[in-house]
Amino acid sequence: MVRGALIAGGVALATLLAGCAGAGSPAPTTSQSSGTDADTDTSPDASPGPTSTAVAPRDEATHTPETPIVGCESVFTEEENASLAADGLTLDDTSALGQTMADMLEAGAAGCRWTKPSSDIAVWYARLPVDAAAQAAWESKLTAAGFTVSNDPVDGAMLAPADYDGNYRPTVVIHDGVLHFASYADILASVVELQ
Repeated sequence: MVRGALIAGGVALATLLAGCAGAGSPAPTTSQSSGTDADTDTSPDASPGPTSTAVAPRDEATHTPETPIVGCESVFTEEENASLAADGLTLDDTSALGQTMADMLEAGAAGCRWTKPSSDIAVWYARLPVDAAAQAAWESKLTAAGFTVSNDPVDGAMLAPADYDGNYRPTVVIHDGVLHFASYADILASVVELQ
């Protein structure tokens, strides 16, 4: 019975996500940089941080606050996607969870948010490619903001300070040149790139 419900939920999620990805949006690219330093400065100090957590989308033609960015459906493992669907969470806009995620989005990160209708339950995730200089700058900024190394659930993970948000305590990790942000530590273990 439970297995049937999970399969049905997975099929429903796949159908829903197929509609999102095929709604006239271009296919996601694997690289947004030509590899030169002049392309994009993704360091946290590249521009002043936003004064609020509302972040404008990077590409108005393919993303609006009402539609999730293309690719969010492939962030997590199939098992995690099925779990999110079974819990009633669906992709929503990419509003930021706190200043760190807002700064990442401002620097060009891809962001995702899953929400459960008529509730305050949500899952946030952001992904920002960083070069060595940007990685060092982000590590300094995160430490200054009170993030501490927890190594949970993956090596190098850093836990946000207890007062980061009233309901969530995010975790970040820099792995293979990518800064990952998740609204809670355990979800990082389900990020496909961290497997």
